Amino acid sequence: MLDEKSYIIMKETVLGEIYNALTPVEVKSLDKYLKSSNWRQSETIIKCHDYYYNLWRQSEIEKGTKSELYAYIYPQEKLVDTKLRFTQNRLLKAIQEWKLVLENEKENPFTVKIWKDFLIEKQLRKNIQLNINKAIAQDTSSDIRFLSHFFDAQENSFFEFKFKKNYKEQFKTIIEVMNQSEYFADLVFIKNYCSLISFSKIYKSETFDLPIAKLNFIKEKYFNTSKIEFQVYLTLLEMLEKGLEADYYEFKRLFFDNLDQWIDEEKLALINYLVNYTIQKSNAGNAAFIDERFEIYKFIEAKGVFESNNFVSLRTINNVMLVAIRKKEMDWAHHFLNKYIHALSEEERDTCACFNYARIYFEQKKYKESLRELLKVDFSQDPFYATNAKLLLLKNYFILNEFEAFESLCLSFKEYVKSNKIIAENYKSAYLNFIKYTRKIFNATKSQRKKLKEMIQENKSLVEKGWLLEICE
Repeated sequence: MLDEKSYIIMKETVLGEIYNALTPVEVKSLDKYLKSSNWRQSETIIKCHDYYYNLWRQSEIEKGTKSELYAYIYPQEKLVDTKLRFTQNRLLKAIQEWKLVLENEKENPFTVKIWKDFLIEKQLRKNIQLNINKAIAQDTSSDIRFLSHFFDAQENSFFEFKFKKNYKEQFKTIIEVMNQSEYFADLVFIKNYCSLISFSKIYKSETFDLPIAKLNFIKEKYFNTSKIEFQVYLTLLEMLEKGLEADYYEFKRLFFDNLDQWIDEEKLALINYLVNYTIQKSNAGNAAFIDERFEIYKFIEAKGVFESNNFVSLRTINNVMLVAIRKKEMDWAHHFLNKYIHALSEEERDTCACFNYARIYFEQKKYKESLRELLKVDFSQDPFYATNAKLLLLKNYFILNEFEAFESLCLSFKEYVKSNKIIAENYKSAYLNFIKYTRKIFNATKSQRKKLKEMIQENKSLVEKGWLLEICE
């Protein structure tokens, strides 16, 4: 009989965590690398990888065990723990190598610098100069671009001192190293200051002193800069600090006019700043910013931003669909949902599609079709669906005059909201008020509905207020 250790779940190992976290593109890339590089000569390493790969393809990493892995690599052998650990560590080394190769292909300055440092160490003049003169790759984040410039300035300075004896040029290279180090440090400071301002607004109870003196110094230093990275982040900072619409529009203009300057991850972060601002404004009662948010979504969709790797998520689709449906842009909403729903995992896809088709059908007054889609939604999958899908279901039952189903859902929905520990208290109040008023309107006479309308207008803690006022007519 095997001891307990032989049943350690693969997902709980270092390799298990790595494979479980890899995207489909990454797993295929790793598989190709291992089977085309020198690692292909090691049968045990390839077998170890294949075991994890097969579990990954079936979404069953958590079902793998140490004993099964050992039997897969070394059939007919009794489990030897040290031997298995050695094989796993070798595979881990291969994965590290694969990742470094990938980063080097992306012109990651850290991996590129290793090569340049080697050239400097060996004093290979032509190779050093060739690598210094290479154009800085644009497919990296703004701060890393400046870091690359700093590394190159360092190497150029070394080249001047080692192989040339022009003191004026040497002096200029030292100044350039200092300048490039400042650019990098200052941009990192500004980017993190933007994050700090955002966090301070979310976690208002946290008290800390912002480094305002240093910020003001940097603002003045780059006031008339031609460097677009600084222009964008300093304008963003103005928007975050003051909240003025003029700063929002200037930030959006600068960012969108230079959209190709940013890698996908940075684009997403900057877009989120824009979207969050529009949400704050619309929540404060400025309906024009619902239009503004829709314009942002339309623009980045036309630019292909949603097609970038890992850009589309469950939350993204639901948020975009909400705004498009509010704008009554049903054709665009249909197009967007059909185009991007396949970016989600299989377990997320069906529920997301059914819920959003139900939203569209409801707005098109196709209530039975909306109801059919909602009944396919897995309410247990996500708290978002457990509340919003039930809310839409209640609206459908109301319109279709399904008395028994309506009453039953009112009771179960109310109980769910009250007992839920995830929903914030202010949202609980808003949902409970919605259930209360919907139920009262359902059973009210015409004159009673008039009084209810006045109560609803005065209530500040209420979701779907517009729809409730509409059904009071």
